[in-house]
Amino acid sequence: MLYLRPDFEGLFPGWSNTMLELLRQPFPLISDTGASARIAIYISLFVLVFLWLFQPFGLNDDETGIKTLLITGYASVTFLILIINLVIVPKFFKNVFLEARWTVAREILWELWNVVSVGAGIYLFICLVGAVTGYFRPGFVTFLLFQFMTLVVALFPVTGVVIFKGYILLKRNAESAVQIRSAMKESQSQSGGKVTITADGGKEYDFEIDSLIYIAAEGNYSNILHREDKVDSVLIRSSLSGIEKQLADYPFLFRCHRSFIVNLKKIENAEGNAQGIRLSLEGVDQRVKVARSYYGDFRKIMGIS
Repeated sequence: MLYLRPDFEGLFPGWSNTMLELLRQPFPLISDTGASARIAIYISLFVLVFLWLFQPFGLNDDETGIKTLLITGYASVTFLILIINLVIVPKFFKNVFLEARWTVAREILWELWNVVSVGAGIYLFICLVGAVTGYFRPGFVTFLLFQFMTLVVALFPVTGVVIFKGYILLKRNAESAVQIRSAMKESQSQSGGKVTITADGGKEYDFEIDSLIYIAAEGNYSNILHREDKVDSVLIRSSLSGIEKQLADYPFLFRCHRSFIVNLKKIENAEGNAQGIRLSLEGVDQRVKVARSYYGDFRKIMGIS
């Protein structure tokens, strides 16, 4: 039997590969509880104002006299569902909500789930109102209708906003990476001298200041990566915050992430994607991320306006 398959690749050369690459691009994940709660509040207020001003879906024909109840109910249900999705769910599924694994595709699917779950919540609210007033008739068809309407309304805006946000972040961070690479040329001078780092038990470790590459947090310990004849590491019992205080006189030993202090003089390259800036350091394969909370100070110390 002969099967015919549309040749979309022939109609749109490179389109499918480009779309797949875009969907696999890293995407920033909002993990801050306060920021997630604010998003839920803003969206719920938008729903409230939008429904009150435009009164779609027959709300302008208030034959039942419960228009205010419906509008405030829709907004309240939206807020409750988003609080559950954005604040509570990530705390129970931490292995799923990891920024290192978050992509444009996951963001789109997650936003669509938010839309579908809000639609389901509104349907349950309608069932409750129907049970009290007798005006609404709940049923599977009604449920599907609510889901279809919610999905159709939200599909293109959600997808478009996510892709546009990812593009803007990618463009911005790529430009910042270029600025960082330019600034690197002015920060590569050697300092000379030694630095002493004291562990919690009082034991002292001496390092050539120019040999330090980065210091990484590992639980109650810190792993100091340095290079003299070859790259080596020393694990000491000390928090990264404690070491940061000891290195306060060396601004080029900069804390760029809650888990890393890097030697800015050892930066070999900087790359920017939608998730942020990642640094390649001399002599190591691991790339170190510049966290958003440290990014402003990082730009200042690198002399980037």
